[in-house]
Amino acid sequence: MKKFFSLILVMLLICTNHVEAHAVAFEVNTDADVIRAGEQVSVTIKLDKTIPEGDEITTVQGELYYNPSVLTYVSHEMEKDYKHFMSMNREEKERFQFSKTSMDNSPFEVPKGEMVTVVFESAKDISEPELTETFKLKMKMSTVKAEITEVSADALIVICQEQVDISKVELPEQTEGT
Repeated sequence: MKKFFSLILVMLLICTNHVEAHAVAFEVNTDADVIRAGEQVSVTIKLDKTIPEGDEITTVQGELYYNPSVLTYVSHEMEKDYKHFMSMNREEKERFQFSKTSMDNSPFEVPKGEMVTVVFESAKDISEPELTETFKLKMKMSTVKAEITEVSADALIVICQEQVDISKVELPEQTEGT
């Protein structure tokens, strides 16, 4: 009987410590669907709603993956509410990273809206007439209680050789991120 009550107590403790993560969506958008070889494209990452301080977020990490053999990082700008985030390009790791971590484990708000815009330049010497590239975003958020939420999103771009008429390029279908 003692084992039964101990089991019930453990189950209650587990259930009361579980906090359901609020559904948030991150968007990855490009300023063009099709570009010519050698042209630049801007990629913007956006959060669909504010994550309030009450959600106890203590870490936000974002990684925007890209193909450095076709795209070269040019620059980035953290938007107004995100200027205090650390950010850097890691070409050797094939990604641009940005993050904020609370050093004293105190929660912070993550505001709705544009987070960062990253500019890339496409290679001038692509071998294919058309080349489809994907920007893949992986976001990770953790809370005071060390609960982790991971969210991802994608954006496609088609890069064409200079002589290709980009107005006649058909875009591949894009799947929704999770």
